[in-house]
Amino acid sequence: MPLSLLNLASARLAYLDQAQQILATNIANIDTPSFRPRAPIPFAAILQGHGRLPMAITSALDIAPQGNAGVQSGAMDVSEVAPDGNAVSLDQQLVQISQNEMAQQFTVNLYQNYTGMFRTALGTVP
Repeated sequence: MPLSLLNLASARLAYLDQAQQILATNIANIDTPSFRPRAPIPFAAILQGHGRLPMAITSALDIAPQGNAGVQSGAMDVSEVAPDGNAVSLDQQLVQISQNEMAQQFTVNLYQNYTGMFRTALGTVP
């Protein structure tokens, strides 16, 4: 169970990294006419098999992943649209980035606590 928890924490951090990239893309396109923001699908949906975590590519010689790589995203609910058709709300994006940051910190803390317990159990506490 603990090792699967560490793997889950690692997968969650990879998901949160991809989610941060989606949110950053939304903010980068805040002045793009007709741009619609995207939202990452929830992590729970990925765990249930409705999404995929990306396959790591570390070299140009790596085999390219099949299908859609990365965290899938869907249309974000928009409350207002600018006259040029852009629907990115900076306030909404900043709230989501803040929530993403808190989730990252929680996951890192969880990971550190569990690895600390393993070190204690093995008698390798620095």
